[in-house]
Amino acid sequence: MSKTNMNGARKAHGAKREIIDEIKENFKKAKSAVFINYKGITVKQVSKLRDDLRAEDASYKVYKNTFVVKALEELGVEVDKKEFENTLAVAFSFGDELVGARILKQVVDATGKVKFAFSYLGTKKLCEAETIALASIPCRETLLGQLVFVLQAPMQKLAIGISEIAKKSA
Repeated sequence: MSKTNMNGARKAHGAKREIIDEIKENFKKAKSAVFINYKGITVKQVSKLRDDLRAEDASYKVYKNTFVVKALEELGVEVDKKEFENTLAVAFSFGDELVGARILKQVVDATGKVKFAFSYLGTKKLCEAETIALASIPCRETLLGQLVFVLQAPMQKLAIGISEIAKKSA
């Protein structure tokens, strides 16, 4: 191999190493990573998806599957290489664990072509069905509102009951 070819091979290896390290860093920082089979999504939809995710402290990336497998293996995560045979993209959620899944669900529902593949919630691997279930969980604010309503209802009924008793007594 000539000296020029060797330098080119070193640069290519260095670039691959940088990408693998980036993937590892994203997995370390992310609270969840949701993989989708993105075949059928338009450039316009990808642009909107990236913007929506960025606004919620998340990101959308398309990597070579071999790089993702290598990064996961280096992190000690068990990988089924058969799952990485499709055209996959990943949404990393750095804040709210479920935001990536919820935003991707909107794209899945809107296109009918894009499909969930699997996800990682922390280090726990979830199948497609579990990922869909996670994506259906409302955001934290909605859940807190529902909790307040549930807690408020018995007190409200008690107040109405006392009020009715007071009216009958008067």
